[in-house]
Parts: sequence; structure tokens; C-alpha cells
Amino acid sequence: MQFHAWNYADPSWLDCLYWLQELKAEGLIQCLGLTNFDTAHLRIV
Repeated sequence: MQFHAWNYADPSWLDCLYWLQELKAEGLIQCLGLTNFDTAHLRIV
């Protein structure tokens, strides 16, 4: 699954990533990828 953040000003994108990581840990998602993330936002993750 790929995750694309549309609006970094809205911090809910971090909540979404946390929830997706929980689904991955439960085995419901095998691979999780990110698109349109720059270095600064990857460091936040």
C-alpha cells in the first residue's frame, strides 16, 4: 500500500501513518510505502 500525504499543514497525516503501521503489524498490510515525502517529513516519521 502506498500512502500519499496531501496537506502537511494538517497533522492528521501522522495519525494515518500510525494507523497504517498498526494494520501492517496485524498482517493486514504486507508492505507500506510513501510517496511525495521529502527528507524533512521522512525525519518526522
